[in-house]
Amino acid sequence: MNYENPQLPEGINYSTSHPLKELMILLAGATVIVVVLALAISLAAGWLATKIPFATEQRWVKSFVEQLPETEKAPRHQAAQLRLQAMVDRVAQLQDLPADMKPTLHIINDTQLNAFATLGGHVFITCGLLKKLPNENALVAVLAHEVAHVKHRDPLVALGRGVAVMLALGTLSGLGDGSAVGRQLQGAGLLTALSFSRDQERAADDTLLHTLTGWYGYTEGAADLFDVLANESAKHEPPVFMSTHPATAERIAQMQAALTPGARVPLPAEIVAYAQATVDECAATATDNNVD
Repeated sequence: MNYENPQLPEGINYSTSHPLKELMILLAGATVIVVVLALAISLAAGWLATKIPFATEQRWVKSFVEQLPETEKAPRHQAAQLRLQAMVDRVAQLQDLPADMKPTLHIINDTQLNAFATLGGHVFITCGLLKKLPNENALVAVLAHEVAHVKHRDPLVALGRGVAVMLALGTLSGLGDGSAVGRQLQGAGLLTALSFSRDQERAADDTLLHTLTGWYGYTEGAADLFDVLANESAKHEPPVFMSTHPATAERIAQMQAALTPGARVPLPAEIVAYAQATVDECAATATDNNVD
């Protein structure tokens, strides 16, 4: 019996590829895996969130709502509050919200242009935005958009998805803990979550258009809301892929594409009076606070 001891080829115990190239391949593969996992977890968490009764959601935020500042007693605030709540109630009816899903309107004394919906059907709008809106059509549009978020359970879905994805990413990126690998994994999951939020915004915009048609019989004035927002955000609107909202130009184009002509209705007088007076008071307070 003959035994041979052949000479091994050179380089068998090390790779000829550059270590950085192998690292980049590993990072790319990990990113793909995290995006797929985040997508699956987000879908599952979002679906489960919609199964939670709305009454349970309301109980979760009860303590938060109780801590909100007491509604102002000024007659102009009361008049604006009642008128806006009546408009929100009509929007909810047009959108066929269930009887137990009643949105509640809150006015924020702030000069910023903002409106948002949160858990438990609570809809917030700033007096700054109320002052800037050019007509009632634009006001109905913003209320319809926020009530649509309530109807679609978007705040709860976003919360469920966010918590689930962050828990998953925290587990997966634990080995990174602030390293480049950890930041890469977390960034991949963040962009996935933001894309869901943009989809929710587009769905709310679709419902907005249907609501305007039900309210007026046409959609004239819907783009006016986004014209106001475009003027405000032109200097600091982030790139679309890093934003929770579609590009304002895209939304204006959507409204114009679905345009059915009609009359623009003036804003209710009580809302105009309240917004003007409150914004002026906020501006005066800010000026006083800046005086040394």
